[in-house]
Amino acid sequence: MERGDEISLPFCTRSVLPRLHSLSKSSGSYLGTGNGLTAQETLGLSLFNGKAKCATCHTSTADPASGKVLFTDFTYTNNGVPKNPMNPFYSELAFNPLGASWIDLGLGGYLKSAGYDVSVYTPELGKFKVPTLRNVDTRPSAGFVKAYGHNGYFKSLEQIVHFYNTRVLSKAQEPGSLVIVDSTGLRVYGKDEWHQEKHGVPARRTWRKLHLAVDENHQVLACELTTPEVGDPTAVPDLLAQIEAPFEVFMGDGAFDGETVSNAVLVKQPETQVVVPPHKTAVYSEAGDTQRDEHIRAIAAHGRIAWQRQNDYGLRSRVELSIQCYKRIIGNCMKARALPQQKTDLLRNTVALHGFVKEAQGCGLVALSSQQEVDCLAFLVHCAVEILPDAFDLDVGLVHAPAPTHGVVE
Repeated sequence: MERGDEISLPFCTRSVLPRLHSLSKSSGSYLGTGNGLTAQETLGLSLFNGKAKCATCHTSTADPASGKVLFTDFTYTNNGVPKNPMNPFYSELAFNPLGASWIDLGLGGYLKSAGYDVSVYTPELGKFKVPTLRNVDTRPSAGFVKAYGHNGYFKSLEQIVHFYNTRVLSKAQEPGSLVIVDSTGLRVYGKDEWHQEKHGVPARRTWRKLHLAVDENHQVLACELTTPEVGDPTAVPDLLAQIEAPFEVFMGDGAFDGETVSNAVLVKQPETQVVVPPHKTAVYSEAGDTQRDEHIRAIAAHGRIAWQRQNDYGLRSRVELSIQCYKRIIGNCMKARALPQQKTDLLRNTVALHGFVKEAQGCGLVALSSQQEVDCLAFLVHCAVEILPDAFDLDVGLVHAPAPTHGVVE
């Protein structure tokens, strides 16, 4: 990352509406020439149409029927937006018996409920309509909190742009076909074993749990930091949400054995093979036709060693090696004390670790820098008000949810 977290966001600290409303309302000439844009906003427009690939879905060319720039291609896509824990539907058990385990299947869920064939709804699972960027940063007052994404998970443009930029760390080379996951502990503070033994002091340690996903090429695909009590299966949906490239195999150790993990993987990638060793006391499902049932049968018939060879389970060592690299290169102790800052440090450290891998493979990172994120945001704030004042009144796909009343639980 370039210039780190100290970068200011000028568009958030000054009023842009008076200046923007005084500009020309011609969206066609605006996009073609950049008239009325500051230097920073011009850079943002260039990134929007180029490296950031925003215009792939939020099209910046005029709609043939209306002649307007609508900033959406009206398609459906699965962006891997994380679950919003503030969604009240999770607690309405009378309507949602699954509670917090419920997953919004998007367009595919609707098609399934409407009776369409499995071949029709399966490719659409988890997909939601691409929203327009019209008035994407307009709000009735400066303190009004808008929410972005189909479920309102993101509470600012900064958050969602950063999510799009960092959810895939492995854009530098062709991604592998495997997603291999594991977790480890990182110490926050507390004395080491030698100090405890010499001075007879208690450990009084606090830990964080690093969840990591890599591919068979040692590329870091996703990372997550949680408190120690968060189990490995619970972190899987957040890891999968960061992975954009298709994959064929999801692999993990026995800690990931369970229906929750399998469902999350198959919602993300329906044709994926889930390679997780069942517990020795595992029983068949009621239907008896799941991948896990097949693993139980194979182990019962041929033994675990043969099952591991058949499924290339030895490749799981890739994620163990990545964890060892993280601890040896970055360290096994967190510097920050609060969880939000620790998550920021983890992302920065993981990008650095990924950069070391790419350097060794003769390949560089292509993700946007921190400053390029700022430039892109500046253009988004401008285009929302200036380019589309006369566009169709479209559903912008925003959820007007209240701001969180609490931080991340430590």
